[in-house]
This record gives sequence, structure tokens and C-alpha cells, in this order.
Amino acid sequence: MPPSDDVNAGTPPDTAVSDAGNPPGRAAGDGGASKDFPGDRPGARSGASPSSDGALVEECEALVLYVARHGDILDDDESVKSAVTDLFQAIAECRAEPGDRGRLSKLLDAYAAVTRFTARTRGVSGRSILDTMAETGRQYRAWWDIRRVLVVLFTPMRHQRPLCGSIWLFVAALSMQILTGWADRVGTNSNGHPQNLGRLLHLLYWAVRDLQPLLVPFIWGGLGASVFLMKRVSDRLSELAYEKVRLKGDGTRIFLGAILGLLVVQIFTQTPGVGSNVGGVNLTQVTLAFVAGLGVKPVYAAFEALVEGVASRISGRNGQAR
Repeated sequence: MPPSDDVNAGTPPDTAVSDAGNPPGRAAGDGGASKDFPGDRPGARSGASPSSDGALVEECEALVLYVARHGDILDDDESVKSAVTDLFQAIAECRAEPGDRGRLSKLLDAYAAVTRFTARTRGVSGRSILDTMAETGRQYRAWWDIRRVLVVLFTPMRHQRPLCGSIWLFVAALSMQILTGWADRVGTNSNGHPQNLGRLLHLLYWAVRDLQPLLVPFIWGGLGASVFLMKRVSDRLSELAYEKVRLKGDGTRIFLGAILGLLVVQIFTQTPGVGSNVGGVNLTQVTLAFVAGLGVKPVYAAFEALVEGVASRISGRNGQAR
């Protein structure tokens, strides 16, 4: 089964939400949080479970505020407007009489009715709004603030992991390029062995020579997968559609992209460092690996089709042999 694309995928910290997607309860350009916005409350920021009445009410309040700030999403649909009104009234009743099971049931029904529309049209729910606000809550003085750089590189928040992976993989790609250039400039004797190198540099030389054809496409395949995830998460955050519980499998996707990048290069190219013509387009090995990592799902599906074709041929021949 091809890997799922249902990944909320990553954006750099403090990415500003556009004015059209400005978080509810927070005015455009307002660096501080509105006191009336439920997503800015400590309970909401901690990602409280909706099993508690208070957390559920906060989700509903966030969704109502979102709809109020984005009235254009209603499209004059009277049924949706009525559902939003019912949700607003249910919130007020639950706030007035917390713990009432009947009112809570009414709130759940009203929340589901509005979410059915907002999730279908915008991918937004009360939970996604609160999670988005929680993930983008850290503030820094400027984009070049050293704290921000250190946080992204060493202790990334959940939505920053694809960005962190992209940075480290790009550093690895640059390092590999530098080492390859160094190995090309090392003088060799008639037997092809490097000259005037110490033991450690001698081992490094052969490691670069032997592993470079495998490591380069592996790194660039993983980088392609990281870029894909980063774009997906960035889109989700800008649309207030990010949900923390759905951001799973990002590490698996990056590793799978790296493996597929390596395999595609091995299949379509025969000489190390030399590209190939794919679909009438001349592609370098780096480009092939990056594209394979960027489009993990279709590439994986193509390999599955290849495996099924080989299996059917083998089973057909076995059948004839019998």
C-alpha cells in the first residue's frame, strides 16, 4: 500500500499567518494574544484532551470565532448559518451549566454539524485551530535570533521537524560535495592508491570513493521528502488546519524518500555521477533522487506495480511448468 499523503506537514517557526487566515481573537499585526481567544489559554496550549467539558467548549469557541472572522466561508448557506447559531447557543448553555450531560450532547451535535462543513471546505476544526496556535506560539525578536536557530536544529517543535531534517540533510549534501571534491584532488600512484595521506585520511579517502555513489542519492532523496513535508505543514499552519495528533510518520517518510531516491538512481543510471534521460528529459542523479523523495507516493506505487508484474510473470511460468 502506498504511503499516505495525510501528513500535516512543516513550516519555520513564527511563520506569520496571512491576514485572510489570521488566527481568531488576534488582530492583524498584534504580537500579543487576545485574552478572549480560547487558544491562548494555558489549558488549550497544553493540548488538553477534548474528553473534558472545558476543553471541548474551548474547541467549539475557537471554531465559532474562526467562522466569525471568515464569514465568506458560509457562502450564504442558511443551513450552515443555522448550525453556527446552534453551536453558539450550545456553548453559552454549557458555560452557564457546566457538567450537564444533556447540554453537552447538544454541544457535540452542534460542533459536529459545523465541523462537517469547515473540515470539508477548509480542513479546519476547533482542534486544528488550537493546535496551530499552540505550535506557532513561540516569539523571537527577529528571524535571525540565535535562539530560534538552536531550537529548530536541536529541539524542534513537532511542526518544525521537517524543516530541521531539511537543514541537516542539506548540510550533509554540502559536506559530501566538499569531500568528493577533496578526493578528486588527491594524487594517486600507479596502483590507484592515494599518496601522502595519513592513516585516517587514507580511510576517509576510500570511504568517500566507495560510498559517494550511494550516499549522494540517499541524502537528496531524503531532502526531497523533507521539502514535501515542510510544504504540507506550512500550508496546514497558514490555513489553521494543523492537527498535532495527525502529524505522524514524518521520519518514516523521510527515510523512505531517501531509500527510493537511492533505488531510482541505481535503476535509471549505470555510471556514477552521470544522469539519465527519463521521459525525454535529461536529469542528473541528484535531480532524480530529489524528485523521487519529493513524490514518494507515486514512486512507491510504481515499484509496487513492478513487483506485482514480476510476481505475476513468475507465477505464470510456474503454472506452465506444472
